[in-house]
Amino acid sequence: MTHPIKHKFQPEMLVPWCAISGNIEFMQDKSGVIETSDGVLCSAIKYKEIHILSKEAYDIVQELYKMQVLQFMRKWYEQIPRMSEMWFVYLKLEKIKEDVATPADPTPLSTSDN
Repeated sequence: MTHPIKHKFQPEMLVPWCAISGNIEFMQDKSGVIETSDGVLCSAIKYKEIHILSKEAYDIVQELYKMQVLQFMRKWYEQIPRMSEMWFVYLKLEKIKEDVATPADPTPLSTSDN
C-alpha cells in the first residue's frame, strides 16, 4: 500500500500522524511505500513515535528544521487546520529504486539510535 505524506522528501522527517494517508494501516503494518508531497517514493527504514513536547522532539525539530517547536507546530497547523495531534512520527526514509517492488519492514528506533 502507498501512503501519501504531506512533506517533501528528506532522509529524516518529523510529521504528525494525520499527515500520513492511511496512517492506521501504516501504524499497524509499519510497511508499505511512502510517497512524499514532491512525488518521491520511499520506504521507512526506521520510525519512532515522539510526543511533540518532549525534549527529543525539541532536539529533532532544531536539528532538521532549524526552528522552535511552536513555529514547527504552526507550520503544520497551516497545512492541517484540524490537527489536534501531539504525537508525531519520526521517520528515516530511503528512496526506492525503480526495480524494487516492496520495501522491507522498518526497524523501530531505540533511544540509543539518536
